[in-house]
Amino acid sequence: MKKEDVTLEVSDSSMCVTGSRRDVDFLGCYVLMHALDGGGAKAKFEDGLLSVEIPIKKILKGKKVTIE
Repeated sequence: MKKEDVTLEVSDSSMCVTGSRRDVDFLGCYVLMHALDGGGAKAKFEDGLLSVEIPIKKILKGKKVTIE
């Protein structure tokens, strides 16, 4: 697979990777817990491996729930 065959899209809270080669198409979307800074995202494709860095814009905190 070549880097020209792969696309990466980043939104405020998710990222989607799509790609294709002769025998298969793939799509993976991931929703992340924190607000992202898509403008600062970096991606590198080397030796068939895609590495992605996306800065966190704001860390969101959840509420602890007591388990009975």
